[in-house]
Amino acid sequence: MYFAARLAGLWHSVSVARPCDISLRIHLRSVGVWYRMDGLTRYGYGGGCGTARPARLEAQANHYRNMIHCDYSKELEHTITLEPKFLGPQLRDHLRLQLYRQVEGTCNGRYGYIVAIVAVDHIDSGVVQDSFGSVAFAVRYTAVVLKPYKNETVDAIVATVNKMGFFANLGPLQLIPGDFKFEPGSVPPCYMSEEQNVKISPGDMVRLKIVGTRIDATEMFAIGTRLVSNIQYSNTPTPQYSNAPILQKHSNSLTKPNALLLQPIMHESLESCSHLAHRKTPSLSALETFVLGKVPLHDYVVAHNDLMASCKTLLCRVFPTWNVSQVEFVQFVKCINKELDTTVLIRAYGKKSELIIDRMAELTNFVTLSKAELSPPLYARFTNGFVYGYIEGRPFSVPDMSDPKLSQLVARKVAVWHKLYRAGGKEANLFRTLWKWFKGIPASYPVKETQSIFEQNVNIGYLKLELERLELTLSALKSPIVFCHNDLLSGNIIYEEEKNDVEFIDFEYGCSNYRGYDIANHFCEFAGFQCDYSLYPTREQQLPWLAAYWKQYYGRPATDVEIEALYVEVNLFTLASHFYWGLWGLVQALFSDIPFDYMSYAVMRFKQYEASKKRCFNLLDTNKSS
Repeated sequence: MYFAARLAGLWHSVSVARPCDISLRIHLRSVGVWYRMDGLTRYGYGGGCGTARPARLEAQANHYRNMIHCDYSKELEHTITLEPKFLGPQLRDHLRLQLYRQVEGTCNGRYGYIVAIVAVDHIDSGVVQDSFGSVAFAVRYTAVVLKPYKNETVDAIVATVNKMGFFANLGPLQLIPGDFKFEPGSVPPCYMSEEQNVKISPGDMVRLKIVGTRIDATEMFAIGTRLVSNIQYSNTPTPQYSNAPILQKHSNSLTKPNALLLQPIMHESLESCSHLAHRKTPSLSALETFVLGKVPLHDYVVAHNDLMASCKTLLCRVFPTWNVSQVEFVQFVKCINKELDTTVLIRAYGKKSELIIDRMAELTNFVTLSKAELSPPLYARFTNGFVYGYIEGRPFSVPDMSDPKLSQLVARKVAVWHKLYRAGGKEANLFRTLWKWFKGIPASYPVKETQSIFEQNVNIGYLKLELERLELTLSALKSPIVFCHNDLLSGNIIYEEEKNDVEFIDFEYGCSNYRGYDIANHFCEFAGFQCDYSLYPTREQQLPWLAAYWKQYYGRPATDVEIEALYVEVNLFTLASHFYWGLWGLVQALFSDIPFDYMSYAVMRFKQYEASKKRCFNLLDTNKSS
């Protein structure tokens, strides 16, 4: 079931999206709200973001602005010198590699640690160095930096415990506790409080308040106090980041200062986040830690069996200036709310959806895209969902997907997404996800009708052989690995008529992936959720779309040879799209409590895989012979 909520009687109808989570819509009208994003305090009033605000609320805005002591994202410059042997077609790749090696993990007095490079913004023309023949390039880039200040509260996940102290990942952060005793005989090793009521083990989360810092040329030091009442344990489902009340001093909760040493995490150690849903203990990359640390987290669970009351309670926490008595929730029985007006949305995660969707990656996508002005703001997180902003416009209909003018807008926007750099994305996620889902197919389903459809239509051994063949064939195409949306169905595309532009929403499947897959999956969605594949775009429809994409991505028109190669690449990846959503349906059929026939949908996608296989592989053979 799906719900929307309105304030002052404003709401609109809905359109279809892939069923997974529960979304609610809350309308804003002349209501002041605050939120933190990208290291800045932004302010919305009267349903939009602006600079004007009532004087009575100015103090509140300044209070939250002062809570953020530094901008975690900085635009910086670095000079890289390359030997002549690197001056070739792969020049930019060599420059990026050297930038990562030379910059990430370094420390300077102005910005602190440079934790992760998130974008290479510009590379100047090289200057030849006299007598040596080397070439120096000035590179401007955007990076995540860490420079905690006095009175700032930070969270860290304990990674290692030994007799010297415990070592936790903030940067990582090294802490030697003063009132805990090391227990070497414990498995795993731990620190135990003198009262024997608090234990610190690998995987636990600790919360610290910094009371002093010092930075030299290569290291950052800090003195911090531990808030004992806020130590998190290894069974905590998600990290608990600080909110406004944490920053207040409470004499009964502070212990004596402990020595802290902040150290960098190198780019090579940035961890892929595709399996976080299956980890007993959360493990965050540097980018995830610092990005999500800027988004308030409320320790609150929205109850699916009492959504309206739960969400009203949540609204009081996220937007304390709202008059919640004016909020009206409207239930929609068919689909997730997608038509966005002057609105904020509450999304409550679906049952067991973490087995399908990497929620930490989804939130990181939100903040990364918001920084690039490709998504609405993320206002707050709660235990089983999040609250986020809106994009004005109307969602695409299925006929809009093939409209010649509108489809050109989508092609160019996809290219913009594909040019976006997201740290930690060196490998395509496609086959890692497919194999994970394949291994998650159950031996049987508890619902008799579902099991019957499964037995009559699904052959696990055959699926395994086809997946192996698909991986071998598509990996050989060398499709570029880019940041992909991976779910561009009509309901996830918003048309802004006044701007004559489109925006994409819902980033839960977004990750580094093959270019060909993202485009192919979008083409498959021309068929709509009823899977009418007679609507799949013809060659004549695809070529203008691909040409618009190419020109936006590369800044020049494509040659006939390039367009033909891209056409073959994309159409081969349609097989992966059918396989992907087929496996998705098999896993969802076991866990989801949303009234949708996942098993029949999975069978439909696998049948289309079989129907498309011969045509797609013929394209590959024709391309090789030519």
